[in-house]
Amino acid sequence: MTQQQIIDAILAFINAKTWPESQQFVQQNALLLLTVPAEQIMDKLIAEYHDNEQAVKIIRQHQDLLRQCREVGINAALAPLTTTPKEEPSLPIFLAQELPLAEIEHRYANEWVVVEITAFDKYHNPRQGIVIAHDPQPEPLN
Repeated sequence: MTQQQIIDAILAFINAKTWPESQQFVQQNALLLLTVPAEQIMDKLIAEYHDNEQAVKIIRQHQDLLRQCREVGINAALAPLTTTPKEEPSLPIFLAQELPLAEIEHRYANEWVVVEITAFDKYHNPRQGIVIAHDPQPEPLN
């Protein structure tokens, strides 16, 4: 397991749209997320986003959940949350993650998305990007 794999798993866990999706993701990625390195990376994220209260709150909430998962098990830690909606951050997106465009299209289907293109193929077609903002409830353009 590499540090980048852990970072990618943490960001995907934090950015999961629902608590059941979060629970399933932790179950599938426990070897990455329920580790000391994951805890240390989350501490670094908190330090990096120290000036963004909303981001720090969300990172801490997810960090606490992972601690609970280690202590009482994944199902026991997340069961109370799986019946409640996941709180949407007040910011459009709080943790940028570079993704292939196909993954962005899949994750944000039926949403307005602003993407910063970060990589191109040899024909100069966009290949990867970072989601800058998205709107899960887009209104039609008039």
